[in-house]
Formats: sequence, structure tokens, C-alpha cells
Amino acid sequence: FNNVFVIDSRQISNGQAFLVIEACRMAEEGMPAREIVGELNLMKERFYTSFIVNDLDYLKNIGQLSPFVATIFNSFLIRPVMTIKNGRMKFVKSRLGSKENSWYRYLETESGKMKNADKRMLVISYAGIPQKDLLHIRETIEKKVQFESIYFVQSSAAITVNSGDNAFSLLYLKKS
Repeated sequence: FNNVFVIDSRQISNGQAFLVIEACRMAEEGMPAREIVGELNLMKERFYTSFIVNDLDYLKNIGQLSPFVATIFNSFLIRPVMTIKNGRMKFVKSRLGSKENSWYRYLETESGKMKNADKRMLVISYAGIPQKDLLHIRETIEKKVQFESIYFVQSSAAITVNSGDNAFSLLYLKKS
């Protein structure tokens, strides 16, 4: 198969979705396959992904968090905010309080960072979040930043095992 190419996004499922959407756009514009691969490999270096986790038992169960830390965080309603860079998950900060309050503060902070985003596309990956809450996430972001397209992608089983329900991520390209 000389026309099949494999690209590792070094991201979670929303990174793959992002690359597929961009590859389709480039193909529709008539770009040759090898050039598309080159562009996608450059593009993935500009990904910015962050996510907020609601229930730390999932991270504890897979060994990403010690039982002691998970118990403390859950007891005090501390919700971690993580990023993914070069295929690695990294804890960057925490949000304290109810799910709704934590989400609001997370979205406020992340929306501020989106000033340096390529505004063509935002991909939001989620697990176990009702439609009304997804609409609220979209509206909160759109009050601060206007993307041409916002895609919601249900998290894969592999991601949901790590994050649990009521977790979501934001992925976009930083401007070059």
C-alpha cells in the first residue's frame, strides 16, 4: 500500500480526529498525499490539549495517581487539569470546588489562552457529559473566543478508562 500513511498524533482521540479533518480538507483542495503527511506532521507539533478530570478513582486505578493523593483530592473536591505534550500526560494545576465551579474556572482560564489559537477549529472530547452541559461548554467558550468550527468527539473507551465520566478536553492548534 504505497498510498497509506500512518501518523502518530501523540494525542488522545481528539488529536486523531483533528488530523483526519485537516487531511480531508487538504485532500479536497487537491494536495498530494505525501504533502498532506508532511503538513500533518508539522501541524501536530502545534497542538495544545488540556483536560479536566472529575473523578480521580480512574487515574488511581491505572496507577497514574497514588491512592493517598486520589483520596485527598476527592475528599476536598480537587479536580486536576492535565495537558498532553509529546504523548505524555502532565498535571498542570487543580481546580477546587463543585464540578460546575471547577469547569467554569477551567474554561475561563483556557479561553484566555485561546487568544494565541488558530481559530479554524476546536475539538472537544468528552466522556459521560449530558447534551445540556456540552452546550454550556460551547457557550462559555464562544463568549470569549470565536472558532470557525467546534467539533464534539465522544472519548474512546481507552480514554474514558483513564478519565472517567464528566471529563472533557480541549484541543486546538497554536498559531505558527
